[in-house]
Amino acid sequence: MSTFTALLLFSATLLVSADHSWNSWWSSSSDTEEDNVLSHNGVLYEFVGEFYTWKQAYTNCYEKGGKLARVDDSRTQDALVEFIASMDTPGRGYWIDGNDRFTEGSWVHNDNTPLDFTAWGQNEPSNGAENKLEEDCLMMSWWHDYRWSDRQCEGEERFNSICQFADNSWLESSSSGQEEEDSYLSLDGILYEFVREGFAWKQASKNCYANGGRLARVTSSRIQDALVNAINSMDTPGNGYWIDGNDRFSEGTWVHEDKTPLEFTAWGADEPNNGAEKKIDEDCLMMLWWHNYRWSDHKCDDVELFSSICEYDNPSKSTCLVESNIDRKGSDLNNGRYNVVDSPEACCQSCKEDSRCLAWTFDKRTDSYGQCWLKHEIPPQTYSFCCDSGYMEERLEDRHSWTQP
Repeated sequence: MSTFTALLLFSATLLVSADHSWNSWWSSSSDTEEDNVLSHNGVLYEFVGEFYTWKQAYTNCYEKGGKLARVDDSRTQDALVEFIASMDTPGRGYWIDGNDRFTEGSWVHNDNTPLDFTAWGQNEPSNGAENKLEEDCLMMSWWHDYRWSDRQCEGEERFNSICQFADNSWLESSSSGQEEEDSYLSLDGILYEFVREGFAWKQASKNCYANGGRLARVTSSRIQDALVNAINSMDTPGNGYWIDGNDRFSEGTWVHEDKTPLEFTAWGADEPNNGAEKKIDEDCLMMLWWHNYRWSDHKCDDVELFSSICEYDNPSKSTCLVESNIDRKGSDLNNGRYNVVDSPEACCQSCKEDSRCLAWTFDKRTDSYGQCWLKHEIPPQTYSFCCDSGYMEERLEDRHSWTQP
């Protein structure tokens, strides 16, 4: 082989390697075992060696108790790039948190908040201009020295990714499920519980009923928005949440579990589609992360399990607000008779168990022997060392004859 021919072959190899699609010689570039964790500014970043689509990468981070890395400033960008550069075999690209799936050119995080910082590579984002492809998901790209590029969310290519975690608890139990966090929302007299345990739709419904509730019925944009905001505020929002709705009995006719029709809908783009791409029946209702928790139909008894939202209007689910050194005089239930309990918490529980009760006062003086007075209204506050009081916040919407505290 002549020197000229060898140089041509070498040049061709470089051109193929530099192609935007990155050839298969990279296929095992990040499979070597090496330290893959970076601690930066109180956040733990894991550089994932497995290759995923963007959606798979998101799911992988979530299942470990984290989320795709959110790069909010140049310090974080530089720290991640420096760490990648220090690897023996850096990956060709790393999925991070960002997409413009809903509005082309409007880049947002997975919680739908806009990107305040960007680090685009040259001529990026391009939306697949050369390949005539929709490129709507965010990557740190080797081609741009790990500055940003848009790529196909669900294309044939798979890439590495970066997860972020609030602490290192995932290292101790990376498959233990989600962190414990506030899982309740009170709205208009209804208590919503975000159940993180994975269920099929039917199991999710049974779980809600077993606890005295039902799958959440979303009947207005106000409820939809409140639930979405609550989910997005979580450190680890779920992939999807089952809610009350199905078309199991008549395709395209969506009803609640009690067979009443849906009067409000919040479908995501191209939904419901009855599993058109997969050619399967999708007859149960879910709030899906892929649509920023707008609605999608999904297979009711799928092997893939999801979170769910239960709703309760049972007074036993109400919450007491405890007021130290406050007496609320008058409006006593039971003809002025009191209960005898051993603590303010027990008095609060007595109020919970009586559906007529809006407020309570516990007399904590030693010689009062634990008098607990239940109230059918909310009397005005009186400051006193004698007592602790409280009222049932979730019952206020259902009552009209009460005195403003």
